Amino acid sequence: MNREIISTERLCSLLKAFKELHAEEYHLISLGHFGSYARNEATPESDIDVVFQTDHPDLFLTAMLKQDIEMESSSGCCQAAGINESTTKS
Repeated sequence: MNREIISTERLCSLLKAFKELHAEEYHLISLGHFGSYARNEATPESDIDVVFQTDHPDLFLTAMLKQDIEMESSSGCCQAAGINESTTKS
């Protein structure tokens, strides 16, 4: 899958916007990324690995969070190529 590599600044901006929209819904304390994008080693084949901290751990909310990130990226809200294959962890 060849995708555009987005800048770290753009990725941080997208994650910040997502957090602002969904912090209350998912009890988000922080939202970030790790892996090749965090190390500035991303290639067009890289996915974007997302990590979050919550004060209300819940497996179903985690699944819904992942789904929302994927849906918003494919609908254009988070126009980041590759973010729709994110890994979410709490």
